[in-house]
Amino acid sequence: MKNTENKYRLRVVENGNKVLVIKFDRSRKEKPQGTKVHLLYAGHTHEGQKNRENKAYPYDVYINQPFGNQSTKEPYAGLKGQMVDTGQWRSFRMDRIVSMTAIN
Repeated sequence: MKNTENKYRLRVVENGNKVLVIKFDRSRKEKPQGTKVHLLYAGHTHEGQKNRENKAYPYDVYINQPFGNQSTKEPYAGLKGQMVDTGQWRSFRMDRIVSMTAIN
């Protein structure tokens, strides 16, 4: 059985003389890891538009790891996290975070 779609991965298990092929759906969201926080963030852009008024927008995020900026040699420039509602990954620069509150 050939699988040409990336959304599935196959695992083959031998059971006596039978070979079972088990299909896993990777499109299911894995349980997010990290600290769940509510951020007010004044990014350069918001939903694809420039943030000309420098407004802060709310985000609920599972903060997962820090990131650096190699071009400016900043070892710790901000935080990466997974959005609670969409599961998408975002980066938040520390100098643009207005407030951050842990939530349950």
